[in-house]
Amino acid sequence: MNPATILVVEDNPTNLKLVSHLLEFEGHRMLQAVDAEAALAVVAHTRPDLILMDIALPGMDGLALTRKLKAAEETRDICIVALSAFAMKGDEEKALAAGCAGYITKPIDTRKLLGQVAAFLAPRAASTPREATRILVVDDNETDRKLLCAMLQAEGLETLQAADGEQALAVLGGQTIDAIISDILMPRMDGFNLSRVVNQSKRWRDLPFIFYTASFTSAEDEAFALQTGADGFLHKPAPLKAILDALRDATRQTASPHRATAEPVPELVTMKQFNEHLVRSLEDKNVALNQLTAELEREIVERTQAEREARGNLTLADRSRRTLLSVIEDQKEAEGKVRRLNAELEQRVRDRTAELQVVNQELEAFSYSVSHDLRAPLRHLTGFAELLHKNDRAKLDDQARRHITFISESAVRMGQLIDALLAFARSGRTELRQEPVNLDALVQQVIQGFHPETQGRRIAWHIAPLPGVNADATLLRAALTNLFSNALKFTQSRDEATLHMGCTENEREHVFFIRDNGVGFDMQYVEKLFGVFQRLHATEEFEGTGIGLANVRRIITRHGGRTWAESVLGEGATFYFSLPKPTEHTHTERKAT
Repeated sequence: MNPATILVVEDNPTNLKLVSHLLEFEGHRMLQAVDAEAALAVVAHTRPDLILMDIALPGMDGLALTRKLKAAEETRDICIVALSAFAMKGDEEKALAAGCAGYITKPIDTRKLLGQVAAFLAPRAASTPREATRILVVDDNETDRKLLCAMLQAEGLETLQAADGEQALAVLGGQTIDAIISDILMPRMDGFNLSRVVNQSKRWRDLPFIFYTASFTSAEDEAFALQTGADGFLHKPAPLKAILDALRDATRQTASPHRATAEPVPELVTMKQFNEHLVRSLEDKNVALNQLTAELEREIVERTQAEREARGNLTLADRSRRTLLSVIEDQKEAEGKVRRLNAELEQRVRDRTAELQVVNQELEAFSYSVSHDLRAPLRHLTGFAELLHKNDRAKLDDQARRHITFISESAVRMGQLIDALLAFARSGRTELRQEPVNLDALVQQVIQGFHPETQGRRIAWHIAPLPGVNADATLLRAALTNLFSNALKFTQSRDEATLHMGCTENEREHVFFIRDNGVGFDMQYVEKLFGVFQRLHATEEFEGTGIGLANVRRIITRHGGRTWAESVLGEGATFYFSLPKPTEHTHTERKAT
């Protein structure tokens, strides 16, 4: 079965997880949505090859969503298959009338699902464009070029290399290429001009072309790149999955009969865009150089003034020739020291920059290793254990079946630990983008996100009015999600869970609290609570990775706040975090930027 992009629209978490897991194990790229609104958002961003559509969705049902997709020109060709409960007679006819290509009955038969999906994807196989397998990588940075080639080769792709646009055209003239991944800032011929030439060539215009750049990263740069005929735009460094997804999307776009042909961009326009970026870069460097020069001039003025004051205090007898020569020598020595200090400072800056580049490359390599080299064996372990359990169940005794179940559960937990550890590492490297945040709205969004997994539970939410704060909304959402998830987890044994959130304040900060009526914890272990992989309850009692609260502390600390907790064992717990109040300086600085 050729890999396809499949969207599963299902509000039942069990069915959603089951279908996605089985098809992802077969190599398909899986997308998920729990209602019609989420499905429309996914389709607007990524066009799937197949949609598995539950009929009984909350809000807009699956049949209404199918009719809406079939009415739109850009989505009417997507194959949609209804997921219909066996007991709901008449759903099949309604699904076909709405535009579905067929239906699959629930409960899902795992033995038949792969064959059913393959049958619905069969018409696609004849029209699906051949995946790009021979990639031309164009980059004047030899290290970046070789690293990207190595990553692609590890996925079974063949690569060719070029150091600039002229070399790339030479390779294109003598080799068969399936796709191009190119940097922008290069000598002789830059990436914009390469894209322009390729797009205007009848021979090469259908080649998928993706920009991969660390220099041209603004929205205007991306818009101009796509205007030159490019099919994708990625910022360095990007995860391997993002690169592979961009290749697939670009291949699909270039093979689509609805692909819009880019208007030819004149060479002068391309040169103007490229030169404007270089001018901006030079201006930024010139500003930094002027600041450094001004600082040196101030230091020289201060030194000169100090020396003049010292000379003014000398007596007439001290102003002899010998003393004057000594002062001159001291001044020369001071000037030489200033030059040496400046040289040492510049060298330290270069060394530190090199160290940071090495650290970033090592972090990227580590993330790639964790996400690829560790996850693949875990998927294999889980998949083969499931196959053994399904195909050879009758041959196994109870103890062997328990062993297989333990293997599968341990592999799933290992995957969760890997995901949690990666999220923890990313939270420390992500750039902090602080802005005014409506905390009332953000908390309600977080609570709504828990509705699917808390259905059937009695939960009393008591959320007091909350003040606005200056924070990174994405990171703050992650911290709140971890805190509420923690409270929901440790109240699941209560007949009715009660969660309170409120706020107090002092002169410098807002202090927020989240209180629950859960099992609580022993305060003598409170120092372990926010550590990585620190758990105060056994995994058999409450599942989890031991990363969530450590992530909360890191996020709040980066915002200049504090985290702590109080509890009485068996009577619930209260978690506190503080955020600094916005200052007048903060508002002025934000308005200026």
